[in-house]
Amino acid sequence: MLKADGKFYTATLGERGITAFIRNALALPEGEGMKFTLQNGNDILKRYFNNVEVKLYNDSLEVTDTGDLIKYINTLMWGDELKSIAENEMMNLLDRHKKDGIIKIPKEYGTFIVTSN
Repeated sequence: MLKADGKFYTATLGERGITAFIRNALALPEGEGMKFTLQNGNDILKRYFNNVEVKLYNDSLEVTDTGDLIKYINTLMWGDELKSIAENEMMNLLDRHKKDGIIKIPKEYGTFIVTSN
């Protein structure tokens, strides 16, 4: 329940962002889904609130050094799954996505705004 003039903001990720790109590029299974995303957040919030609006933030990550990307990937919570992939194989799989020397990775972020009126 919101106050009469109340607003509630919540930011979340989408299902087709950085993680999905990396898992696809490395031929890994999809992995465990997130519980609250841009794709399902509206339906979840509409169960409790009448006025829900979403603001998308369109962005991408442009990587020129695949080695830096691999270092980042190895810090991810699901990085243990990558132990079976040799670094040179990972480099080759990711480099396949380079166009003009750049790997363009989609980022999918947004904010839900709930108002009481």
